[in-house]
Formats: sequence, structure tokens, C-alpha cells
Amino acid sequence: MEMGQVRLGKRLPYWMGACVVNPENTGKGRGWDLMSAEQAIRGLILDVDGTLTDGGVWVDSSGHEFRRTSTLDGFGLWLWKQQGRKIAIWSGRKADGIVARFSGIGLDLVLDGLSDKEHGFRRILAQWHLPPEAVCVMGDDLLDGSAMRAGGLAIAPANAVAEIRAIADHVTTAKGGDGAVREAVEWILRREGLWTGLVERYVGGPSA
Repeated sequence: MEMGQVRLGKRLPYWMGACVVNPENTGKGRGWDLMSAEQAIRGLILDVDGTLTDGGVWVDSSGHEFRRTSTLDGFGLWLWKQQGRKIAIWSGRKADGIVARFSGIGLDLVLDGLSDKEHGFRRILAQWHLPPEAVCVMGDDLLDGSAMRAGGLAIAPANAVAEIRAIADHVTTAKGGDGAVREAVEWILRREGLWTGLVERYVGGPSA
């Protein structure tokens, strides 16, 4: 799937609004059925390296690691929490710095040092008491693939590997660590009909 495009198939769920369907972009090919308001996306699971960060790791002479994140993503996640939605982040590596960075937003769950993300996905569903179709998984590399397929919505940043872009329902135009999560949040909230109200609240006028 190309960046900024939705995977297209059958009828789109109500929260995706009126989108133009292009049968060439079949993505996972699982199709969309009309969803009720109770089936909106309620939880967001985010990979760390390459999704919340740009994938780079800086290491100082003492061996301390540093990653780059975006303030755009921080605000996007804050808006997500304002809608009463849940957020989990996960990583195959330790993510203490990222947890500290986003702790003020109110992360609901952190799973780091995780080798099996499909198993992690089931753990999160059990703790959140949500069905898989109510959860969006966003990731950039092969280890994210099984969980992305299992969730109700799969989003990839622009820098994701080709195999992950191919199974994603949506690919952002922004890269990981450069506002991709913020763009994903806006994309979901627009299609749930909530974005215009948020823009009017903060800007004082209708969204373009």
C-alpha cells in the first residue's frame, strides 16, 4: 500500500467516513464490514523503535542509549487519551527512556523486552477487556506483523518495511519519530467524526 492511503476492499466501517475505494489496493484483503459505534477503535498499541522513534539509537561512552521522539506524537497521544481511549507501548528492547518521555500522558500498559508480540497482544486484550477488532496496532517491522494482522486496524509509518506496509490498513505519510503516531491518531479520529470538534475546541474554527 502506498503512503497516506487506506487499504480498500469491502464496505468501510462507519468511523472511516466516506472514502474513495480503489480495488487495486487490497492490502490484507480481509475487507471491511459496517461497524457499530460500540466497535470503534478503543485501544492503540504502539511499537517503540521505528514507530514512536526514528529507529536510531545514540550510545554515549558509558553505554547509555538515547532515542529521538516527536512532540507531535506526544500531543497526538494526549488527544487520544482525552477521548477516553487506551494506549500501550511495546518493544523487544528495554524502553525506560520512552516510558519516561510519555508517562505524563497516561500510558495504560508497557511491555518491553517482548519477543512474542502476538502473545503480548492477547495479554493486552485480556487486561483491557476489549475485543481484537476494537484495537489498532501500529508497527514498522516484521515482529509487529502477527499482532497487526490480529487487531481490528493495522497502521504502519512511512518508514516501515515493505512487508509491513503491504499488510497495513493505512500507511502514514510521516516517518516514525517524526509525527507518524500523531498522524495515525488524527486519521482515526477524523473517520470517527471527532476531529472537527477537536479543531474547533482548540483553534476556534472548522477543520479544513
